[in-house]
Amino acid sequence: MKKKLTQTLPLITLEILILLGLIITSAYWTSVTVNGVEVSPGRDLWVIKTDENGSQQWQQSYGGNEDDLGYDIIQTLDGGYAFAGFTKSSGNGDSDMWLIKTDENGTRQWDQTYGGQLADGGYALAATIDGGFVVAGFKRLASNTDMWLVKTDENGSVEWDQTYGGQGDEIAYSLVQTMDGGFAFAGFTHSIGGGDGDILMIKTDESGEVQWSEIYGGEMDEVAFALVPTADAGFALAGYTNSFGKGNSDVWLIKVDNIGEMQWNLTFGSDRDDLAYDLVQTQDGGFGLAGQKIEFNEDLEVEIAYWWLIKTNEDGTLQWESSFYGDPHHYGPIGDAAYSLIQTQDGGFALAGQRGAFEEEFDADMWLLKTDALGNHEWDRPPGSSQTNTARFLIQTTDGGFAYGGFKNPFGAENMAIPYPGEEADSEQPFNIPREAIVGILLLIIVVGYLYYRGRKIKKLRELVSKLYPTYNK
Repeated sequence: MKKKLTQTLPLITLEILILLGLIITSAYWTSVTVNGVEVSPGRDLWVIKTDENGSQQWQQSYGGNEDDLGYDIIQTLDGGYAFAGFTKSSGNGDSDMWLIKTDENGTRQWDQTYGGQLADGGYALAATIDGGFVVAGFKRLASNTDMWLVKTDENGSVEWDQTYGGQGDEIAYSLVQTMDGGFAFAGFTHSIGGGDGDILMIKTDESGEVQWSEIYGGEMDEVAFALVPTADAGFALAGYTNSFGKGNSDVWLIKVDNIGEMQWNLTFGSDRDDLAYDLVQTQDGGFGLAGQKIEFNEDLEVEIAYWWLIKTNEDGTLQWESSFYGDPHHYGPIGDAAYSLIQTQDGGFALAGQRGAFEEEFDADMWLLKTDALGNHEWDRPPGSSQTNTARFLIQTTDGGFAYGGFKNPFGAENMAIPYPGEEADSEQPFNIPREAIVGILLLIIVVGYLYYRGRKIKKLRELVSKLYPTYNK
């Protein structure tokens, strides 16, 4: 009996391992349950629609089993919405540029992906004067990444696309259509310029052919996250600089004319890292900037990240600034940061981004905040989620309400470090088994199991032959 059990036990163990592998793979490949809600394993594009007081009217999410991220939004002429970002759940490559069109309630009408076999994505979206769309972002080539502009018709079908770049990496973060029907977009370049990385701005005609390009930067690293047209037919850019200012990185505001020649530039910040993620030209001709401000709290002996709102006049001179929140437990890529800014119809401002939280259930959540015209807090609204989320886009809708969102992570912050746009998170990640590894392990178990069973059958056959034919030479 003991010998029989010893022979049977490996078979039972093998069957259990195969069954567990099938269960784990099936669960990982389809969905999981978080707080009683079935969700896909990856991050999803998430949008929330509110009234003028920030009260939620509806929410929608879009995505599959992989990461599907939203970075920009517009309201379309039919009252619906369009979103741009990138998806890993569908398309051709590691990630693809993603364009989604919905009705006024956020119900998906169509979506399109654009890209090759490598990583591609979209960060900025604009409606074009011919009723179509244009998306700016990046396209991964064999050894580098280029800025990428994709022009579509009203149904998302590609009319043309163009890449822009050199031997290094380039990414476009912001985009506008210009009065002449062309396009202007900005981000960074590692191919040209005098520093580690410089701001690159490109102006094209209506077909995407370059009319002019300009580089802005110093000896170190600079990036532009925002670009807006100005009332004098020029442009303004905002982001950060490591070459100028007081700290490791400072907010950098640049004003250029209609051919990209710099007219003036100003920095804002302390001896810590400060960044601007969005920019608007205000109703009085000045500028509003939103981003992240880092300060060292001597009492707590930690760095604290704040939402930072800056208001300047038309020459870039600081008029006032406001900071909000401030979480000593979260700073840097996964801390408090305002990623999107608009001036509201009443002359005030609205900001959207992410806020770190003290609760154990989650570490960061998307947030919407409203101020008056002088930056004084009026109200703020969390989405009431126990997941880890971040807001990257915000608009005021035609009914006076707001639509904001970005992406949500169903597993909480312990499974996601939110990177700055275009950068990989460098924080230490917990042990997490990729699906490819799970599939590989499962296949290995099946192959080993097959060989084991086959080996046992061959051994039994040889034993039988030996008994029937004692002269058989094993």
